[in-house]
Amino acid sequence: MTHWEIWNEPNLTNFFRPRPDVGKYVELLAAAAPAVKSVQPNARILNGGLAPAVDNGSDISPVTYVQQLYARGAHQYFDILSVHPYSYPALPSDASTQSWNTFYRMRLMRDTMVQYGDAATPVWATEFGAPTGTASNAVSTQRQADIIADGIAEARRLGWVQKVFVYSMRDRGTNQADVEQNFGLLYQNFSAKSSRAVVASATSGCAAANDTLESTNTPVDAVW
Repeated sequence: MTHWEIWNEPNLTNFFRPRPDVGKYVELLAAAAPAVKSVQPNARILNGGLAPAVDNGSDISPVTYVQQLYARGAHQYFDILSVHPYSYPALPSDASTQSWNTFYRMRLMRDTMVQYGDAATPVWATEFGAPTGTASNAVSTQRQADIIADGIAEARRLGWVQKVFVYSMRDRGTNQADVEQNFGLLYQNFSAKSSRAVVASATSGCAAANDTLESTNTPVDAVW
């Protein structure tokens, strides 16, 4: 284990109570990162992956969160910027959805990195995908495959998105109405959705393309 993600989605009230607080998170990061590296000098530190959100007085949008991280000097504590750039039901590359599409809005996060002279730090999409099923915000299995294929292509085109971790390998359950149970490339019974072939094809070309794509139920090691 050499990569450590410090927390998960700290820009959401669901994961950082009573509400997201960039200052408190930076205190956590500033304590955790040196502690990890003191016992594992070659460790690579990721900030807590930032989830899709809007600035609503409770949650903090990932664009705003990155701006505040850099304004507080927090980039000295992480080696990789971690984002959860879900875009469903839109394609990641759909510019018409740039007001909310987190994958597309990674460009704005990258602008902040460049502004602070941190262009060399890679960006990892540590959770990415789309849920199938019957929930109101679910997509068809073909749309899931299209979103994942487009995201992989877009990451390669942008160049600074170094890794894409597809969430997740297998559905967590069989309740088609529960969105959280249906992000898998495989159904619960291990039969494949269309997206499985997309990831298999993309992965087969990784060595030649000098990039990496992963499919996992736990994107990277996390410190809670």
